[in-house]
Amino acid sequence: MIKPYVRHASEIVLTTPIFKVRKDRVTNPNTDHTGDFFVLENPDWANIIALDTEGRVILIRQWRHGTGEVEVEFPAGLVDPGESPEQTALRELKEETGYQAARVTRIGVVKPNLAYQQNSCSTFLAEGCQKVAEPEFDRGEHVETFLVQPHEVGELVRGGQIRSAVSLAAIFWWRSHQGAVAW
Repeated sequence: MIKPYVRHASEIVLTTPIFKVRKDRVTNPNTDHTGDFFVLENPDWANIIALDTEGRVILIRQWRHGTGEVEVEFPAGLVDPGESPEQTALRELKEETGYQAARVTRIGVVKPNLAYQQNSCSTFLAEGCQKVAEPEFDRGEHVETFLVQPHEVGELVRGGQIRSAVSLAAIFWWRSHQGAVAW
């Protein structure tokens, strides 16, 4: 049986606007090894697969500094203090695309990186979305919105245009929700 590690000390060694780095001094009781482990303390986040009134999927393109490229993703964002993941998903949908949902359903939750992150990402399915406003970007953010037929999402994945692990997990939850994933 694997025993949980024992944490002896913990300190924040770096604070940024979007995450903190925590250093934990821990002992592995299975091996008696003691060492330092680092954790990125990130807020939870939410993404949303949004379908307009014609059933088209609302996607975004935006620059991602981590990859140094323009990436195709679903609207998403960090959960603000006092906000639920559902509120975040709906807020981000409207801010990034100008669309508002008639119906929303939580379809899945993942832990993005179990090795060194503690947060969760909730995925929501929004249906009956209509354009109600122009996008309102955060400072330094610029997003392009485009719509595709549902079958084209698979083509974007296979073609390497959708490659974010969280977006791929969202697609899994969506297809599973549709009954397209057999267990």
